[in-house]
Amino acid sequence: TDMPRHHRHHKRRGPKSRESSTQEPESAAGEHSYLIKKSDSLGRYLVASRDLPEGAIVISEDAMVVGPAQDSLPVCLGCYSPIADLSTSYRCEKCQWPLCSNKCKGLYRRLGHSQEECEQLTTCAVSSAQLPQDQLYNAITPLRCLLLKVNQPEQWSKLTSMEAHNDVRRKLPSIWEYNQKTVVDRITQDWKITTFSPEDIHTVCGVLEVNAFAVGEDSLSIRGLYPTAFYIAHSCVPNTSHTDEEFTMKVFTSVPVAKDEMITLSYTNSLQGTKSRREHLKESKFFECECKRCKDPTELGTHVSSLRCGECGSGHLVPSEPLSHDSAWRCDNQDCHASLTAGDVDTVVSSIDKEIKSLDHNNVEELEISIRHYSGVLHRNHYLILGLKYTLSQLYGKSAGYLIHQMTEAMLERKKQVCEDILQMFDVLEPGLTRTRGLTMYELHAPIMVLTIQRFEKHKITKGDLCRSLRRVAAYLRDCCKILKFEPEKSQEGSIRKAAQDALLQLKSWEPVVGKML
Repeated sequence: TDMPRHHRHHKRRGPKSRESSTQEPESAAGEHSYLIKKSDSLGRYLVASRDLPEGAIVISEDAMVVGPAQDSLPVCLGCYSPIADLSTSYRCEKCQWPLCSNKCKGLYRRLGHSQEECEQLTTCAVSSAQLPQDQLYNAITPLRCLLLKVNQPEQWSKLTSMEAHNDVRRKLPSIWEYNQKTVVDRITQDWKITTFSPEDIHTVCGVLEVNAFAVGEDSLSIRGLYPTAFYIAHSCVPNTSHTDEEFTMKVFTSVPVAKDEMITLSYTNSLQGTKSRREHLKESKFFECECKRCKDPTELGTHVSSLRCGECGSGHLVPSEPLSHDSAWRCDNQDCHASLTAGDVDTVVSSIDKEIKSLDHNNVEELEISIRHYSGVLHRNHYLILGLKYTLSQLYGKSAGYLIHQMTEAMLERKKQVCEDILQMFDVLEPGLTRTRGLTMYELHAPIMVLTIQRFEKHKITKGDLCRSLRRVAAYLRDCCKILKFEPEKSQEGSIRKAAQDALLQLKSWEPVVGKML
């Protein structure tokens, strides 16, 4: 099981030292809950215009542009459903590009296969059928952005105000030359579209790389540009979360945000270690994160990057200078002087990462053995172990041989333990109304409920114990529903919310025994 979908973020710059920036209010945007501010170090960013409670909607807006992600597999240009076989797929009657059917809901729609796009592709010198399937879709979303220049100049103006980092990207052949080949040459040479300059096309590629969000369900490979959300700065411990449904994005506070506090999202996988997160942000968003978590050797006391000290056995190795790529790692036990070079740590972690990727992630026993094995080298909260525990939290209760009614008391206790372990980490790294916490609370309620009822029926616990445990279960389910309330109904998270609501109703049947819980 993969980590939840919100870790597939695409985005840009993050707060450096906020104190040293000269802040200039730019606009108050009516009755919005945010102000747009500007500084030399950050460019434009959002702050709260008033004290915001958790769960407050900060932004709700439609996408300007939506389209296939880079290196997308074949999809319908209208609704983005996967196309298994291009050779037999239905084709648009006019431009001959693949569609799911002639009744596609995205046909001739603004955020699907628009009339303007169809006309442009109809006049192309080379049809899609003549192009190699590899990288077939790379130029589609950039073309949709470019068509704004002709058809929606106001939206084009907004798009060109977004950061593209052409100066940085031009020096990176892996990015610039790849875009030249799969996007610029495709549009100007294969398709013979001469309306747009190569520089405009490269700029649009940069804008998408830096500012687009991954949207849609897990199975879909789609990116979208939004007119306000792109202002939100990055933090590795963000204070907002977001959902999207039918390409409308809602950004909401996951924790209370004070007036004038910067509004932040995480644009990397916050369940990775500092080195991985900072490298990803540097390579994909072209900035070095210096948030409070990145600066802290222990990552806010979680130790999600720490190694166990092989010399003293009681301490943990943490980086002396977390913001330096080649920092030495030293034992945090004051009586121990053990240290490792950054290269040594990389070798150990990369080797374990590779081994973990080769595991069967549907095999409970294999994952449990790996956790015990790697816990001798890594801190028990290390992100690689955390990932294995997250997978286990989903497998216990749902996989063959481990369905909830088949599980022994020891198995139920183990599911409860791994859920509690990861929830403890999420409480620090993704606090408040965050998807990971909501999903984990749902997983945690089940073993507590089953164990409690089994023990009560066997007279192993008192009525008071039963009451306390079921109230705890009800609290987890209520919090789960509260956290997942913005999720699309048809998404996996929407299904979990519905299951949590149903479980709350089932709990009501215990009220004659334990009193009112809801």
